[in-house]
Amino acid sequence: MLFRSQENGGGARKVTRSTDGGEHWSKLQDDPSLPCPSCMGGIAAITPERLVFTGPNSRRERKDGTAWFSFDGGRTWPTAQAVYGGAFAYSQPALLPDGSVGVLFERDGYRRITLARLTAPAADRPAVP
Repeated sequence: MLFRSQENGGGARKVTRSTDGGEHWSKLQDDPSLPCPSCMGGIAAITPERLVFTGPNSRRERKDGTAWFSFDGGRTWPTAQAVYGGAFAYSQPALLPDGSVGVLFERDGYRRITLARLTAPAADRPAVP
């Protein structure tokens, strides 16, 4: 499970994991590979092991929307794709019927809501810097 940082929090997404279907959870901790400027992010399962997470790619500002992909159930996020380079706020990804990933997000100072379509990467695709 992923959480946003508290207002003016540490700049990284908070994570916790359950190995028993949600009965018990690990200690909440920062994931330094997922930046968080205290903004809602979204997560969706492509398969049980392939996940997509969306949010700003900044530790301080709601900008540079990015989709991170995990191939191990959220333990690591080795691949990223840019979604939108400007102001980027609340977002939610979803698997679309054709196998692509749709990302619905707020942009441009909350004045627009946009749906972007991404191709889900293969597990061996290199990460975007």
